[in-house]
Amino acid sequence: MTIVAHSPLPFLKVRSVRAAGFLLFLGLLTVPGLLFPQSDGRKVLNGVPPVVCHISGESGHARVGPPAGFLDSLKSASKKSDLIVTYKGFPDSVRNAFEYAVSIWESVVSSSIPIYVEARWEKLGSTTLGSCGATSYHIDFEGAPEPDTWYPVALAEKITGREISGAGVPDMVASFNSSQPWYTGTDLNTPYDRYDFVSTVLHEIAHGLGFVGFFEADLSARTGSFGYGDMLPAAFDRKVEDAEGRLLTNGSTYGNPSAALYYSFVSNHLYARSPAALLFDDGQKPRLYAPQTFKEGSSIYHLNDQSYPYGTINALMTSSAGRGEAIHSPGPLTSGILADLGWTHLWIRHTPLKDREETSAPLVFEASVESEAGLTDSLLTLFYSYDGFGSHRDTLLMPMTGSPGQFLAELFPDSGIVTLSYFLAATDTLGRNFTSPAGAPGRSWKLTLGPDTVKPLILHTPEKYLLTTAPQLEITAIVTDNAGVDTVYAQVYLNGNELMPVGLKRESENSYRGLVPLENLFLKGGELLEYKIVAIDIAGQANRRELPEKGKFGVKTEGILQPVSSYSADFSSQSADFILYDFSVSLVNGFTDHALHSPHPYPSPDADNQQINLTALLRIPILVRGNGKIAWEEVVLVEPGEEEARYGSEDFYDYVIAEGSRDGGLTWLPLLNGYDSGSRPAWKSAYNQRISGQNSLFAGTRELYYRREFLLTGNGNFREGDTLLIRFRLYSDPYAHGWGWAIDNLEIQQNLTPAGAVVTAGSGFRLWPNPAGPQISLLMENAHPAGGYALDITDLSGRILLTLPPEKLTPGTPATIRLDHLPPGLYFARLKQHGRILETRKFVRR
Repeated sequence: MTIVAHSPLPFLKVRSVRAAGFLLFLGLLTVPGLLFPQSDGRKVLNGVPPVVCHISGESGHARVGPPAGFLDSLKSASKKSDLIVTYKGFPDSVRNAFEYAVSIWESVVSSSIPIYVEARWEKLGSTTLGSCGATSYHIDFEGAPEPDTWYPVALAEKITGREISGAGVPDMVASFNSSQPWYTGTDLNTPYDRYDFVSTVLHEIAHGLGFVGFFEADLSARTGSFGYGDMLPAAFDRKVEDAEGRLLTNGSTYGNPSAALYYSFVSNHLYARSPAALLFDDGQKPRLYAPQTFKEGSSIYHLNDQSYPYGTINALMTSSAGRGEAIHSPGPLTSGILADLGWTHLWIRHTPLKDREETSAPLVFEASVESEAGLTDSLLTLFYSYDGFGSHRDTLLMPMTGSPGQFLAELFPDSGIVTLSYFLAATDTLGRNFTSPAGAPGRSWKLTLGPDTVKPLILHTPEKYLLTTAPQLEITAIVTDNAGVDTVYAQVYLNGNELMPVGLKRESENSYRGLVPLENLFLKGGELLEYKIVAIDIAGQANRRELPEKGKFGVKTEGILQPVSSYSADFSSQSADFILYDFSVSLVNGFTDHALHSPHPYPSPDADNQQINLTALLRIPILVRGNGKIAWEEVVLVEPGEEEARYGSEDFYDYVIAEGSRDGGLTWLPLLNGYDSGSRPAWKSAYNQRISGQNSLFAGTRELYYRREFLLTGNGNFREGDTLLIRFRLYSDPYAHGWGWAIDNLEIQQNLTPAGAVVTAGSGFRLWPNPAGPQISLLMENAHPAGGYALDITDLSGRILLTLPPEKLTPGTPATIRLDHLPPGLYFARLKQHGRILETRKFVRR
């Protein structure tokens, strides 16, 4: 069974990226690199500006009480949803009013998933009361009312019934002006010279729930547009129509961008197409705020102030609020619009029929329906067509079975029919139509009848290497077939010799997994494990596919060395100590010596729902001491997350991280939390200096090196006595990318170089040649003439072996140090000024 779009669909891009990753589909190899699909398959958009609410200049005294049922909900302690607020800077005197407004919304909107609100108390513009916006938007998720439409995260979570952004992560952020004269009572007795805080909180939360969108105007060019790069609208935008009833998102009427859109924005006659609002307010079509001068952050996403004046039942969501105006109800129009966005929803749950060879038996269609408003006539309708809803269309009623909300119908297709397209439709008591799939009849389900000649489809990402400590090789694949999958297995080879095939068992609907046991193969490293995946369908004449179609997947085994108590690397040459399939030890422009480098720039998938992980693994385990530290110098130019975003949250984008494994590489835990360019002001500034599209073109240099040092046991994941493998990982999300990561002078449980010994450009300290013979030269190119410089040569334990005193060090003049008495080995050169260590260099004495 496939879902078919009967008209061209826009290609979805959230941020500009370039292709990378390792994607194998139907045996086609696209781009090298390791690609990991996101676990929940979401498509997400962040960083949309909030909507702003202003003062009106009116004053007086007006009151609209809470909606019907609110007092009942308080008495019964029942609520339809749970809004959880995190306050930032809020005085205690204001919180009671905020919680009161929250309780009103909890009696109006329903959701089984908590709605997290971050509330900020801060100074805003003198005419501003507050602002609010969703923290992220989501598209084409399961149950989405309309395809190709962005929904605020709180609404997407309500419809899907699952937490998307993460527990505790704000679904919306609202700011309130600490400089305004607020009335924080809840009794509707707002004085004529103050603004009602409860009303403003109700207003702002409505924006976070979905009273917001993507329409914007170019005032100089007088063009209007919508969409953030992908040209796709928000849910609210889908409801906006002109005075003639034409939707502004209808491309056949309004181009995007176009002057026609702009002039509709400033026409003073825009409306919300909302069946629920018509029903709630006696047939009144909601008129939107569309003043003759477009006001960013205010136009369109408010109700019209003239139509719904100060103090009236629908005044809450007008563009401005007056003093003395207490509106403690969303009003029928706002309630209706939010209901139509999805806050009062109907779910059609249906498993699409698969292709089948049997043509004499009836097709059995089953579905369940859950409607918050109730279902009209308790009926579900099947629409079907034999030509893709071209000239042929027919219907079949699906009555309810003996179980509430369950529907079933049987259909005998006409003789000779090869393909059948269909969709299911239901109407609720608010007069709204819902379909499965969303967007029907433009989209429909499709199945083929008759002999099956279609091979299964296989999606698989192979591993790059396999540690010899691994007890098994895990092989996973996504396998689908138009009629059904019968068998999936892997044929495995070791150094060209065929082993026993390994079955892949179904883990979920299309996911298969198998384990190749390795214990009895006695791998030492350097062996080649090869395999191909075979899938067979259930057709009478079974169809078979192999992946890859030619050759085999190859996985090289990598050995682990004996553990040590300490380790250091200056990466002066290609290091066999590391397993390097993604990183490299190299000398890069802008640097004076070799270091461990990620790709520059590092790749991003350029595909929704994908991610890339690049790793470098130290193959020498470390015996952890209780006070053992790890340190390195680094440059990190990876995409920073949103302001105040936390590692692990949805708006924390690309990152780098050091991880450890105490079980030979089977599982990995952080040595410290992941971080990005935002962790250092110099990195963030550099990253943002050269932005092209959504990518950073700024190239790292040695001047951006900073030292990182911490305890191996510092975060509690590891303890003294562990035998620890260590790896460095760069995570790249589906979208923007930058230069990447460089690591140098790695020290693990050494007598670590003091934290002040960072590599900077301050003195232009050069040391050559490296490796050195009987002598080595040094030069301070940029040093301040104040003097006081000295140089120490130490061994790895920090013992000073020789010193070059200040009188022999002159900025701008090379100096030579004799090394005849030093045996071959690794040494430190430490530049000091007045006893303080400025910089440290490692060098090798041949």
